[in-house]
Amino acid sequence: MVIFPCRTAINSILFARKGGGSATDIAKNYIPQERFVFITTCVVIATLFTAIQIPDIELVLGIVGSTIGTVICILFPVSMFIKLVSANTTEKLVAQAIFVIGVIVLVLGTYVTLYEADTKHAEELKPKIESIVSVQRKYLTSLLSEAKKMILDGDEEEGSFNLLRVYR
Repeated sequence: MVIFPCRTAINSILFARKGGGSATDIAKNYIPQERFVFITTCVVIATLFTAIQIPDIELVLGIVGSTIGTVICILFPVSMFIKLVSANTTEKLVAQAIFVIGVIVLVLGTYVTLYEADTKHAEELKPKIESIVSVQRKYLTSLLSEAKKMILDGDEEEGSFNLLRVYR
């Protein structure tokens, strides 16, 4: 469903025709078959690679919500108002302040979304990391006790080598 607007937008940006005409003009909006297939294939492949790289849909929806939601609900209306009002009135200053607040909300919302995703990922990895650290600790403790035993038994060279391995 989303391929149609993506394909149309990409075609109009990359292959814009010069001249007037309305947005409903069939000749202006026509996409040749080869270009149609190429753009559609690129959009589908880009979507596929994005889905493979980011398997967590919660992250994708969070980023889309924090960016596009803020832009559509706050930044676009305020920027249109600022563009339409020519005099420096109190309303225009308030609109400019709302625009700045909207940008701050956009940045903070995106930051919180990315932070939550990172925290969730860290929590998933925490048991695995603790397991690895535990195994390493047990191994090094046994190697240290073995090194002490070797040194006490008179094998200082091998014992010192094991101490060095524990240290590193």
